Amino acid sequence: MKTMKMYHITIFLVVILLLTISALKAQHGDIILGNYLMPNGLEVKIFKIDNKYHGKIVALYDFANGEIYDVENPDESKRKERLVGKVIIWNLVYDEQKNRWIEGRMYGPDKGITVDLEILQVNKNTILIEGSKYFFSKEMEWKRLN
Repeated sequence: MKTMKMYHITIFLVVILLLTISALKAQHGDIILGNYLMPNGLEVKIFKIDNKYHGKIVALYDFANGEIYDVENPDESKRKERLVGKVIIWNLVYDEQKNRWIEGRMYGPDKGITVDLEILQVNKNTILIEGSKYFFSKEMEWKRLN
């Protein structure tokens, strides 16, 4: 009887431990959630849906001399779309081995191009991102706003 009781307690503790570890891993990837100011004057909010991270424009701070529409979009039918509310980052996934957010894509409305996106480093007040297309890549630092 005692052995059976100890067995059940052990199983219960193992399950609790596994759930706690799983929750902590998910939370670590979530440290990028929040609002960021990009060097070009866009404020982007990074959010999470189904374990993937996305970002949308929530404010413009003198972006492209006050432009509020997606005028550089290569798809002419989208050039009259407002920039605020537009999702420009999608499908980032957290890779815990690399401690990076990878496999993302980002649309740059100032140039009308889409690039591959990784978040390389997260600090208290900034994140370091890398955008790449073909053989070219560029690192940028975004300032955390909240």
